[in-house]
Amino acid sequence: MSISFKKLPKIESLSFSNNYDDIFISMLGFEKRTKAAIEKLDKNNYKCKNSILLKYNKNIEENKKYYDDIKKCLENITLKNTYEIIYDLDNLNFSINNKFIYQDKIIKLFNKYNIKNVSIDISSCNTSSIIQLIDNLFRSDLRKLRIIYTTGKEYPIPKKSEFKLNDYKLYGVKYVRTLKNFTGIYTPGYSPLYIFILGIDPIRTISVLRKYRPTKKIGILGKPDNDDLMWRLEIQLKMYNELFNSHDEIYKFPSFNYKSAFLEMEKLYLKYREHNNITIIPLGNKMQTLAVLLLLEKYRDIKLLLTIPYEYNSKKSAKKIDKIYEINFKMTTKTTD
Repeated sequence: MSISFKKLPKIESLSFSNNYDDIFISMLGFEKRTKAAIEKLDKNNYKCKNSILLKYNKNIEENKKYYDDIKKCLENITLKNTYEIIYDLDNLNFSINNKFIYQDKIIKLFNKYNIKNVSIDISSCNTSSIIQLIDNLFRSDLRKLRIIYTTGKEYPIPKKSEFKLNDYKLYGVKYVRTLKNFTGIYTPGYSPLYIFILGIDPIRTISVLRKYRPTKKIGILGKPDNDDLMWRLEIQLKMYNELFNSHDEIYKFPSFNYKSAFLEMEKLYLKYREHNNITIIPLGNKMQTLAVLLLLEKYRDIKLLLTIPYEYNSKKSAKKIDKIYEINFKMTTKTTD
């Protein structure tokens, strides 16, 4: 099955009109929004045949905070079985009882058991797991995929006058890696062009540039929907000023509207693909990551690079829940541009 790139679905508020799935997938995390959607679904009589609870092999103690709440909701909504699967951040793979479950096997299992309708809550998913999970689902024989996303608010970000760059460095990058399905296509004689979807952790960009030396770099900043937060763009420009020179380019694309972000990224790809081997590095938020995945699905010559930290910094996570959204992908039997 494939998705239609001409008719990408819009972002809507979480609904309860279709309250049954073959599988519901959730990721355990340390933010309160990790349980927001499943609690809402439970209260509105949502049911699934089976469910999957994914758990990281990092920040284990912090992630236990909402485990009991989520487990209880899963028991309420799941008609048959709930499976707990570890997402191994060091190997970028899934495992049960220390045995890896490789992507091809996941797809075969989905197809074997005639999985047609799936909901996945990506609110606590990191960049690599979003890309791997949704790529798996796009490749399966699904009819419908619902992506659920809870936004957070009250991040512990200081006021503009109090901002210090050093406070925004992550604990450190352990690996810079690609994924099997997204190694791209290398064309001899073409120049290396790297497109960075920039976040608020410059150390991640620095880690990539220490390992690789692209001829040209493009930086994409997320443009907030809220005008009160536009000052963050100024801060980000200062953060990355020394990493991008006069030969490079900086753009401001939507941070929440994944369709607009995808279309803007596609324009850049089409502009530079003739003479460049293009690599993309997603360091932004979840909707920007979804836009990157769609670009990778449509253009297989693009290479993906991921930065994997030693640990995730829970002190900089959202303190409260904002809104819960869903994106409903309907699968087609053939690829459409």
